[in-house]
Amino acid sequence: MKPLKLIIAQIIAILFLSIASCNTKTQSEMATSETVAEVDTVNAFLQEKEIVTPVTSGDNCIEASAIKFPYAKTIDPKKASYKKLNCKIKGIEEFICDPSNPRYIALPDFENIKVILVPMDCGDFSYRYYLLTIFENKLVSNRYVEGEWYEPGSDDYKEITSFSIDADYVITITTNAVENGVTRLKETAKITIRDDGTFDKVN
Repeated sequence: MKPLKLIIAQIIAILFLSIASCNTKTQSEMATSETVAEVDTVNAFLQEKEIVTPVTSGDNCIEASAIKFPYAKTIDPKKASYKKLNCKIKGIEEFICDPSNPRYIALPDFENIKVILVPMDCGDFSYRYYLLTIFENKLVSNRYVEGEWYEPGSDDYKEITSFSIDADYVITITTNAVENGVTRLKETAKITIRDDGTFDKVN
């Protein structure tokens, strides 16, 4: 039989080797776990940057519209939700009230023509919208389609303009005159958009 001291020494050696092996495995697993966590953090950072980076060129600078046709709504300027242009549109400057915050409401594209509404609330009237057509980041046409006009300082007469768009992208612009509280139809115009982005009056 082996001496008791030798047996005890062998048991202690075996226990020491087992503990050392477990510690090595735990450290390796921890290192692997930390590496995976670091990779996940980097990927999340890159994804976040990809989401918030604005598109600054090409047709994608105007977001897709959520509006469906037929469209026949009146805009409330106090509650209107706007997008911000993240690129330059040549020729649009005169329709932008604040160059640091160019606002727009996107309408569905007409073929390859972008169509947007912009508020012109920096002049005498706080309720006024223009319909713009854009092709290859250049303004093609504009048309006043919604808002109010009146003689400053007078409530006796004003004109209220609104518009609607049917499923075939025919735009109907209606102007009513309100005089001394009496409303009458002043004019109605129907227009379409040509392939080049210009407006065409419907006979």
